[in-house]
Amino acid sequence: MPNEKGDPVPIPVLDGTALETLLTAAVAAPSIHNTQPWRFRLDPRHQVLKVHGTAERSLPLADPEGRARHLSVGAALFNLRVVATHWDRQPRVRLLPAPAEPDLPATVHLTGSPDPDHCRRGDTRTCTRPSRDATPAACRSPADPCRRRS
Repeated sequence: MPNEKGDPVPIPVLDGTALETLLTAAVAAPSIHNTQPWRFRLDPRHQVLKVHGTAERSLPLADPEGRARHLSVGAALFNLRVVATHWDRQPRVRLLPAPAEPDLPATVHLTGSPDPDHCRRGDTRTCTRPSRDATPAACRSPADPCRRRS
């Protein structure tokens, strides 16, 4: 939520584990010939990640128009959004935020959770498949933000 000046209001900073998990998931995205044509920069004050496409990792012969590079960056952005939601943040994506910077296809502003009860829903969901593990799925990861609340 922006303040009166229109600047995003800072939220509690992501800890190192959460940030590492976010970026690990993002860079695990598929990319053209595994070139990983992206770079991420964090503005910690506003919890904004800038997603840059890197021209130096493009493949001019295989991808002359840069379409596959853009798809690769989009896949990384998608992974980032999924994990940000898991880490109790609502990712607000702004596509092409600076037309003068063509290598900046998106920024991701990480705000607070859209629904504070989302962790409890994971514990109460119905599962129709039997599990050999007695531990509920929502409690398996020690780094899970839902688990840290209990």
